Amino acid sequence: MRRRTCIEVDNSENIDVLQELHEYFLNQGMDAVYTLSGVLKVRLYADTPEFSVLMGVIRKRGLDYGYSEVREYTKKELEEAKLFQMVLPFPYEMDGEIPNYGTIYEESCSDCNVGLIQISDLIVNVKKFSKYDIAMLMPEILISERVRLLLEENEITGYTLRPVIDFKRRTDTLLYQLVITNSLPEMSSQIRTEVSYFGGNKNFRPYPCKICGQNGKIRRSEAIYEKAKLTKVSDFNLSEEYFGINMYCVQDIIVTQKLRKVFKENKISRIIFDPVSII
Repeated sequence: MRRRTCIEVDNSENIDVLQELHEYFLNQGMDAVYTLSGVLKVRLYADTPEFSVLMGVIRKRGLDYGYSEVREYTKKELEEAKLFQMVLPFPYEMDGEIPNYGTIYEESCSDCNVGLIQISDLIVNVKKFSKYDIAMLMPEILISERVRLLLEENEITGYTLRPVIDFKRRTDTLLYQLVITNSLPEMSSQIRTEVSYFGGNKNFRPYPCKICGQNGKIRRSEAIYEKAKLTKVSDFNLSEEYFGINMYCVQDIIVTQKLRKVFKENKISRIIFDPVSII
């Protein structure tokens, strides 16, 4: 596995340092941009000498920086992985819609509303889902009749189903809400997390949420679990932790290789399977 990173360094008191770094990385033929707002963005692999140079300067100078990565796996690594984080599309939110069709929720965190508890059946616009077999209406998971049958035929574990109601009471599209019933223990302390801020302004309401401690934490590495703690694993699982910001702050969906293969073999598309590290 290789980590392809994007490092963003933002420090108005060290403009000369950032400009020198920008010039250095350009001379090395690296993907580096110095923006008009004074942010240095460098994209490079984490196993390169240039990455070590950049992180060394950041630590020595105490520079503020953001870190994100894309992990690249070989076919062999994908086939040998036991667990995956499953990332689903969210067609409602991708279209700029934050729908509220009348589903009743009970408040969880009094400050940020992360972890809302669903009371009623899920009410949605089913037409928005017509091109998907599985997708999310944050934080809920919806599946088609085709996926329901696949899960049943392959004896997939760790979930239950609830009805989904169309907000216009149309009945031509049959959907189900998939509710994951198994939770995993806490992740290893080796995961890399980052704390976000409103609008990137570190002086305006820093995260994480002061009440629940969840909203605003972003996981920047793969999910990592200690093998000794994984005593109960189903095909569908939820992480104990919440990651993300506001309506996108949800528990990770962790699934088995068995489920991945069922979806791959039956061409259930638009899903990302990111391997989980077990140590």
